[in-house]
Amino acid sequence: MSNSDSSLYQACVEALTDQNLPLELIQQASEIVSKDNPDLPNLGRTAQEQEVINEVVRHINSNIA
Repeated sequence: MSNSDSSLYQACVEALTDQNLPLELIQQASEIVSKDNPDLPNLGRTAQEQEVINEVVRHINSNIA
């Protein structure tokens, strides 16, 4: 992982694993979040990266409903 926060990555993996998400989605989302830059618009995420995060949110919301 380049330019990322490994402790944030691990925390994301653990939190998303608790949500019973697919492993590939967990890994992708955790990598994206670990590279977020609060000084950039949209945290520096590409449209494709944001779509991965949106998919995570949809999964989590469907587990709540």
